[in-house]
Amino acid sequence: MDNLQKTQIQAEIFRLKTLGKSQNAIATQAGVSSANITQILKGNWESISNELWRKIASNLQVKIQNTWKTAEIFNYRKIFGVCEFAQDTSTAKLIAFDAGFGKTYALRAFANEHKNVFYMQCERHYTRKVFLQKFGRVLGLNLQGSTSDMIDTITDKLKTFEKPLVIWDEFDKVLEKNGVFDLFKTFYDATLAHFGRQRRTCKKHQIPHRRR
Repeated sequence: MDNLQKTQIQAEIFRLKTLGKSQNAIATQAGVSSANITQILKGNWESISNELWRKIASNLQVKIQNTWKTAEIFNYRKIFGVCEFAQDTSTAKLIAFDAGFGKTYALRAFANEHKNVFYMQCERHYTRKVFLQKFGRVLGLNLQGSTSDMIDTITDKLKTFEKPLVIWDEFDKVLEKNGVFDLFKTFYDATLAHFGRQRRTCKKHQIPHRRR
């Protein structure tokens, strides 16, 4: 990550502070310590790894302007189209994509370039509780307490956004975990009435082996 991109992240943090958001709240949303945020604001960037910069950019939904332009191959455009439709219509979509075809890159890019899009990459070791805590952090929440309390807090937070889109990348990694898939149904049902959908859909999109 170059200095121009780091400057964009720093500017977003300053913007959030001018809106009245506390530094601790920004750090929680970014998934880093308050000390990291302090170093970024002061311009002391040497101690911040590229991995941490990317994490902050993703969690704060900073629209990074790359110094090179992404080649919009067919798969990339297809994923953007599915995500745009899902957000515009408040519907659920399942994207099936072979490894190596750029799914994660495209999903991250969509989250960085669009408002109220919350990206989380799932890992096999996530339990139901860890999944909720990780998801809460993406939304800027520091969750503790019972599973029921965390679900209620996340649901209330989602309802504060206009047409939020939640992206759980590699969700298949947690499908076998006890109760994790039920969380999808819980959040979808809990927010359905709020976002005004009259019809529930969850269509699977199989991306073909095609480059263009």
